[in-house]
Amino acid sequence: MIITVFGSITFRTIQINGLTYLKKEYVMPIIVETRSGNLKIDTEELIKKVEELPNVKSVSNISSQSTARLLTSEKNTGINYSVVDIKRLQQQGLLEQFPYSKKTTSNNKVVLSKKFAEKNNLKLGQTIHLGLYAQDQNGFYITEQIIPKGDYVISATPDHLLDHNQAFLDLKNNFEDLEFYRLYVDSKNVKAAVKEIEGLKSQYPELKVSSYDQSFKEANEMFYQRWGIFIVVIATLVISTVLGVFNSLANNIYSKRKEFAVLRAMGMTPKSIRKVILSQVNLYITIGVICGVVMGLLVTLILLLMDPGKFVIDYKTILSVVVSMLVVSTFLFSYVSRKISGQDLSIELTNDNK
Repeated sequence: MIITVFGSITFRTIQINGLTYLKKEYVMPIIVETRSGNLKIDTEELIKKVEELPNVKSVSNISSQSTARLLTSEKNTGINYSVVDIKRLQQQGLLEQFPYSKKTTSNNKVVLSKKFAEKNNLKLGQTIHLGLYAQDQNGFYITEQIIPKGDYVISATPDHLLDHNQAFLDLKNNFEDLEFYRLYVDSKNVKAAVKEIEGLKSQYPELKVSSYDQSFKEANEMFYQRWGIFIVVIATLVISTVLGVFNSLANNIYSKRKEFAVLRAMGMTPKSIRKVILSQVNLYITIGVICGVVMGLLVTLILLLMDPGKFVIDYKTILSVVVSMLVVSTFLFSYVSRKISGQDLSIELTNDNK
């Protein structure tokens, strides 16, 4: 049971954490990315072409991440941001709806993460000054020189922003021409929409189209490919140990044949003998199961002290092993007890248990 509990929790935790990460990445059923980060793609043009496809419901975008400077702060604090189409993100529910103040237009709004705003004492509706590092002829940043880009109004401070950004700037404000990174596509028919988007590769061969269902399936296949050998080893250890336990129990019961014969001579029926044997076996297995589960959890918790994290208990596997042990032991030792209780009493009383 220690092997079962520890092994099942370890593998299940690895699998679930991988799928949880995948679910966080796929905020929409379909994601369109580029295979190379150095290729220039007209994001607005690509959005329009994808949106015109029959099975596409809605599209939003996010650019590659860059760093601006918050000139409102005395330290010129750095701020990681991406360029997005704010209205499209709102339509898909990936960004909260917020009212535009009189100071705000489509060209001067900025969305900050709540954590970043609180850390820098920034409030909703406040105007901030943003700038960018100047670049030399080779495209390298000149850290000593900052180019002011203008004033922007904080329009919202949601708890989290996509891709761990600290700020979103609207695609229409021409703050900086960042590289295309990702499209989030919603669809009623995911398979059909993926095929339609794949058709755009003749114009955009660098595009990579993936869906949550497809990635989920591939992630599970990859998990079993990577960990298949270890799963087989753990299963073999569990089965070998269970067989060893049953063999030890059988030997222990056969060593007490004369004791059972004495009980029969004192008036106990063969049926009562079978009940005694089965109750002893089931009690032994139950105690072993309880101790094994507790010890397995303790071993897992000890390992988590070295590498903290959330673990997932695989109840199905643990219960399957427990039920299997109880069912197999009941059938196996019903046969053993029937065989012992059916032997000739005079022979059993005189045998030497060999």
